[in-house]
Amino acid sequence: MKNYMAVIVLLFAGNAFAAAQDLRCMGTEPFWNAKITGDKIIVAAPGEKDQSYKITLRTSPIGVPESFGEVLKGKGAAGDVTITVRADEKCTDGMSDATYSKEIWLLQNDQLVVGCCK
Repeated sequence: MKNYMAVIVLLFAGNAFAAAQDLRCMGTEPFWNAKITGDKIIVAAPGEKDQSYKITLRTSPIGVPESFGEVLKGKGAAGDVTITVRADEKCTDGMSDATYSKEIWLLQNDQLVVGCCK
């Protein structure tokens, strides 16, 4: 799993995402949510303490429009987090008819979860 995320990070290495934007992300099975605001990532899950990370890397892919997506890495008291966000996806939360324009892959403490962002 770590090898796959390392490959994804390498594929996305490039210039900083020029239009860095705040994101609200969520996933189901298990339920979780993440907020990406400024230089912080906050990851939360029901019944657990929120985990806060300082963004140490925010980069977009080389060779495609910057709006394609981005990779973020963060460091915090709970360890490291790596996030891949892909734009222009038709992401669904799997529990409602809602669709979102972004998909997120979040690797935290060797656990990979997938969800949607707006």
